[in-house]
Amino acid sequence: MESLHCMISKAVELREFEGIRVDNGVAALSHLFYADDAIIMGVWSEENINKVARVLRVFHLCSGLKIYIHKSHLFGIGVNEGEVVSMASVLGYRVGSIPFEYLGIRVGANMNRVCHWNSVVEAIQNRLSTWKANTLSMGGRLTLLKSVLSSIPIYYLSLYKAPVKVIDKIESMMKKILWAGSSNGNKVYWVAWETVCTTKKDGGLGVSRLKDVNAALIAKWVWRFKVEKDALWRNVVEQIHEGRGNWDMLPVKRGISGCWKTIVNFVENMKIQGMQIQQLVRCKVGSGESARFWTDLWIGSEVLKKRWPCLYKHDSNKGYAINERIRWIADGIQFTAQWRRFPVSVEAISEMQDMDRLLNTFAAWGLADSWVWNDGKDGTFSVANFKKLLRQDRGVSRESKLKWDKWVLLKVNLVVWRAELVTNQGCAY
Repeated sequence: MESLHCMISKAVELREFEGIRVDNGVAALSHLFYADDAIIMGVWSEENINKVARVLRVFHLCSGLKIYIHKSHLFGIGVNEGEVVSMASVLGYRVGSIPFEYLGIRVGANMNRVCHWNSVVEAIQNRLSTWKANTLSMGGRLTLLKSVLSSIPIYYLSLYKAPVKVIDKIESMMKKILWAGSSNGNKVYWVAWETVCTTKKDGGLGVSRLKDVNAALIAKWVWRFKVEKDALWRNVVEQIHEGRGNWDMLPVKRGISGCWKTIVNFVENMKIQGMQIQQLVRCKVGSGESARFWTDLWIGSEVLKKRWPCLYKHDSNKGYAINERIRWIADGIQFTAQWRRFPVSVEAISEMQDMDRLLNTFAAWGLADSWVWNDGKDGTFSVANFKKLLRQDRGVSRESKLKWDKWVLLKVNLVVWRAELVTNQGCAY
């Protein structure tokens, strides 16, 4: 695969093959590999497609590895269907249609629709049908829930915001497995699901709520966008979505639908501990190149766009980085303004004075910029800590004197847990 990568890259370099060009005209993508799967992308033309076929033929002659033609698909985006069929028949490929499945993910579908999550629900149902969960102890069923069932939809939940109906349906199956031992069984639930989904320390069983998992995995994209500045996926997102730069936390062009727009809309509307996620990602300023002056958190307790709205309104370029907006002088920091119209109102003058006071208390740490997850922990984002913050927001916990002992069988721990619930009137039955 490394050899095939070099061959395609060389073809692009020699302009024998034209890859995908995004917003700024740079050929960003020509191929993506995952194990023995390959996606080759380029401008639609008969000549371009024939050159790909030629590269694959040479690769076969050199390595002895042949592309499985009958499992390969040809997709044409914005191309007449007849033209795609004609070209696919010449090459021997199958005609691909959007949406399609790739590496277990539904690509090109509107994932806000419940029907497009059927494959995830069916995967869980198929997994359950192979087990005799009703013969397991409650400890075995709990292990089954935590280690297997809740992990099946993780791949989807890390990219897409799951509809409420999908979350409810999957969790309904999980409840039935825990209490009845079957996804079709019906028994009285001993404890409210909200309690089951709290930590053992707080009197629950430590089962993760899928809604919390979904929120934490999507929120992780904010952190990854800030820290993975050289990643291919980030460069592609920036080239497509950056535009004029009038965005807040993540770049987005509202007119372009898809997975990234859904992620941005979700994190912008999410609040945790009374704060937006934007307030939890702080830049530790060194050079000032990585963070934006107005919309990233780098000084004070809130982004400067909200602290000085009048000045932000009059700024001619709201997307400038910190080092493009301030400069260090002998006696402090100077704001280098580019006003669309010079602010003269009372509010603007007051904000200007506040700006002078705040900026002159700031000192960069002299190295490259770095990002800190500002939740009072170790400064790094983790899905587990984010889920903990979500649980704290809900305030669902109870006083528990039970100490779970790993040396004791899990089913014995569960008997004690249930006995404690019987004597604890604070539990919801």
